[in-house]
Amino acid sequence: MNPSPSRARRAPIWLIAAGVCVVLLTGCGSGSNEPDAAQGRPLTDALDYAARSDELGNQAIDMLVNACMKKAGFDYRRKTTTSVAVAHTEASLGFLGYTSLEEGPGGSGDGPEPHDGPPLSRAGLEALNGREERQDIVIDGVVVSSVQTDGCQAEAFITLSGGIDSYKADRVLVARIHNGLARAGNEAANSAEVRDAAAKWSQCMRGKGFAYDVPTDVVNARTPGVTLRSWKDAIADLDCKNETGYVATAEAAVATAERRYASANPGLVTEWKELMDARYQRVRDVLDGKLT
Repeated sequence: MNPSPSRARRAPIWLIAAGVCVVLLTGCGSGSNEPDAAQGRPLTDALDYAARSDELGNQAIDMLVNACMKKAGFDYRRKTTTSVAVAHTEASLGFLGYTSLEEGPGGSGDGPEPHDGPPLSRAGLEALNGREERQDIVIDGVVVSSVQTDGCQAEAFITLSGGIDSYKADRVLVARIHNGLARAGNEAANSAEVRDAAAKWSQCMRGKGFAYDVPTDVVNARTPGVTLRSWKDAIADLDCKNETGYVATAEAAVATAERRYASANPGLVTEWKELMDARYQRVRDVLDGKLT
């Protein structure tokens, strides 16, 4: 629920959390929701767990930001357009090898969410986005990234995290989970089972008149807009995945790799869910007027 308030429009969290599926399957199923790390997909489940209270989290962020702006003397009534859980997921730290997305609120290119008040002045935008005051994130004595600490948006996210230390800690955790998803995807893609399934899929596609080696080639070959060829490609792609069982094979391989990563990092998923539970309680406290 804790976001990086970058203003760029985001994909739904289930697409981000299932990024491994997008790479391997170009349209895979939802997978298992089983939370047990010995079964299902523990890393995907961990990120999905954070999305269970998106709507309430959005309301809490709105309330905190609006109150902060009012205190600063600005008529600002925020209307959330970005999923809190999604934005939090995209706050993962690039140094862990998953992404190079923006590091936090008020960064380059950020702007205010749409709101019902008058246009914000320069001073109002500064109150909202801050002046880029930051604190370092240090791991094993090495500065690996930083988070913004000033501005009403950053302050709201930090409040829901339970303080700056918790805010920095949860960003490291989510980055570790995303790193595990990336590793699981690579491991699965290079597994003998998935390579064999991809070869069968490719043979099926060639039989239908399309010379593709792996499923991602279909996506990469598409041109902007809807064309007759893109429709034919997509239909052939789905037919061949059904005929060869590619999706089930790839999902099973990703799930196995996720479980292996979770086992090699004991406590990661549990720690993340405990952090999300604590944040959810703070969301409730904000909505009940107990936390401001």
